[in-house]
Amino acid sequence: MNVFQSVTASVLASFLVACSLPTASGDVLERLNPLDGAARVELYALRPEPARLAPAGDRTREFHGYEVLGEAALTDPALATQLARLISRGVAENDGSAALCFNPRHGVRVVRDGHTLDLVICYECMQIYVYDPHVTNPNGFETWLTTQSVEPDVTRIFEGLGLTLAPN
Repeated sequence: MNVFQSVTASVLASFLVACSLPTASGDVLERLNPLDGAARVELYALRPEPARLAPAGDRTREFHGYEVLGEAALTDPALATQLARLISRGVAENDGSAALCFNPRHGVRVVRDGHTLDLVICYECMQIYVYDPHVTNPNGFETWLTTQSVEPDVTRIFEGLGLTLAPN
């Protein structure tokens, strides 16, 4: 890659990330509020490669294009609140850094009052794809940036519910 291509790729990546960030950490907290007292919270352990790359006969259940390795209901309201706070803290602490990969291992679905909010989380590249039908975006999702610092605690919640995450 020559210098021009490298600079162009860097500028484009910065632009795409900046255009997709939540407006403020308060926005993130408000959007994650459905986790507090939610009617239903499902956690998904995901295979980090897109499901379309797997042979057709090997495909099983998918969550936004990623194979589900396991799923569990999060029924403890205190644990759901802890998860919401961890995700919010990760977003609030991000300094604008992100990598260009997307290898998610964590998925979260929150359903309350007929409203569904889905999060597909890659702590490797520090990005969360947010699927919310009330938000219109040409990509079909928003991107929030997060930090790797909250990943061990989020993973403990998943593992505490019997989920095994794909190795890094």
